[in-house]
Amino acid sequence: MDERTWVHRRADEFAWRVDPRWADLLLGPDGLRLQEWAAAGRLSVVKTSPYRVVYRVEIDETSVFIKHFLVPDLRTKLRQWFRRGKGRNECRRAFLLARQGVPTIRPLAIGEHRRFGFLLENYLVTEGLDNATTLQVFFEDDLPKRPEPERSRLRRRIAIAFGRLTSQLHQAGFIHIDFHPGNVLLRFRPEGPLLNLIDLDAVRHKPGLGWSAAMDNLALLDHYFWFRSSRSERYRFFDAYLEARRPRHPSPRDLLARIDHHTRDWADRLWRRWAKRGGRSNKYFQVSVTDDVWAVGPRADEGTDPMAPLMADPDAIFRADATRPIKDSKTTTVAETRIAGMAGNVPLIYKRFNVRRWFEPWLAAARPSRGWASWSAGHHLASRAVPTPANIAYLARRGPRWFPSFMRVLSEETYLVTAKVEGALTLQEHVLDLAKKTDEERRDLIDEMLYPLAHLITTLHLRTLSHRDLKSANILLERLDDESLRLYFIDLVGARLHRLLPWDRRVQNLSRLEISLRDTPGKTMTDDLRFLLLYEPRLFRNDFTWKLVWRAAEARGRAKQAQNERRGRPIS
Repeated sequence: MDERTWVHRRADEFAWRVDPRWADLLLGPDGLRLQEWAAAGRLSVVKTSPYRVVYRVEIDETSVFIKHFLVPDLRTKLRQWFRRGKGRNECRRAFLLARQGVPTIRPLAIGEHRRFGFLLENYLVTEGLDNATTLQVFFEDDLPKRPEPERSRLRRRIAIAFGRLTSQLHQAGFIHIDFHPGNVLLRFRPEGPLLNLIDLDAVRHKPGLGWSAAMDNLALLDHYFWFRSSRSERYRFFDAYLEARRPRHPSPRDLLARIDHHTRDWADRLWRRWAKRGGRSNKYFQVSVTDDVWAVGPRADEGTDPMAPLMADPDAIFRADATRPIKDSKTTTVAETRIAGMAGNVPLIYKRFNVRRWFEPWLAAARPSRGWASWSAGHHLASRAVPTPANIAYLARRGPRWFPSFMRVLSEETYLVTAKVEGALTLQEHVLDLAKKTDEERRDLIDEMLYPLAHLITTLHLRTLSHRDLKSANILLERLDDESLRLYFIDLVGARLHRLLPWDRRVQNLSRLEISLRDTPGKTMTDDLRFLLLYEPRLFRNDFTWKLVWRAAEARGRAKQAQNERRGRPIS
């Protein structure tokens, strides 16, 4: 049905345009029947934020979704005055896409509240799709629980269906500027998976859409699947997309290479933006300041603030009865504890970076403190999907009160709170445990460990990150329910982000790891060679390249050993 057949209704302060078949079902004398549905137990809140509330209501055995667009600030009001309301935008684009044959939502009504002609709050009502879930929820929650080969079969079928949907969108001359699986609904039918596009306020009409704009939109979508799908699955999507596009691109291979390049550029900008969340107040973190402490931690619920006891005395945790000491050295003090109201009261790792020399606080004026470097590196790793325990909170003691205000930012002791990986051992502890095994058990465990370890280091370096203190004590090993191994990086003071990771830094990382694993019981030089092959197969295209890397790592290792011997430090 076309929007031109809708009828006008006035209820309370809202002007409504509504499908006549739904007018009496949706609207009463006072507008939407929200209170009536809530009293009957048919109304539920799907999503809420300062800018939007989404309701679901069951009407005559049909699901109806209601988006209530709010205007909490001046910026949102100005945006609506100049760009129309989000409800009206979504409604119009839904009809435009439907006329072009692109599967999407079906609008039932829009309602707008205006004052002196200026648009304020507004509503969009759409018909629900039976047994539908977002593609993102399916990939992250449902699909991993499915057994093989059903899982792989579903991934193939969805990749083809998604490629065709994207091709339909672009063929019709539209792009989606917030294109990700969370904005695509998935349903299963006997004939195959059905996909519908949602969140249409982010859809833009580009008549005569060219390959350049389409390539940018594909790169935006590819960013999500880059970590979560194999190259063959992404190529299957791309092949289905090209098959449905007309006219065909003259050089698909070149187009695919350019999409990969644009994906990496887009992802890098996005990763850097995500990593900055831990430095300011936002919906994820909240900055708190007292006379003695500067801190950033999880946002507090109303009436509770788990950061308050920590800011009153950051060292009180170490004196608590429930705290279990893990390490106490000249550089750091580490303990396992629980903090009321923080991260669901699960076990946490609480770490203090001790001040070793009087001038260390002054160095913070020129470089990040060790605590802040570790906190920032944790966000860089997490934003790039490199496994590491989640950052929870960071605290820094401020300089003495008699310091001038501009110098009080020079932190003294710093503190880091991270999640604890239950049941995990450090790789160093795992290696020491090999001494108690038989030769056959050692061989099996080393073979089992090689690929996950090589994959972890490859992932770190592909994301242009390095870890100068990459040793077995700084890698956690967790055995999952299916008996596979999952590895995590910890102690991230030495982790750094690079624009382009130089080979010299890669070699240093590999050398440091090899030194820490050199005395592994049962490990041979063949295992080192297998690890290098798993880490970077391209090194073995000729006999010369891998030998250069091998010899460079050996030279680095000898230099590191000599340095530690001069300083009287043991190699770990």
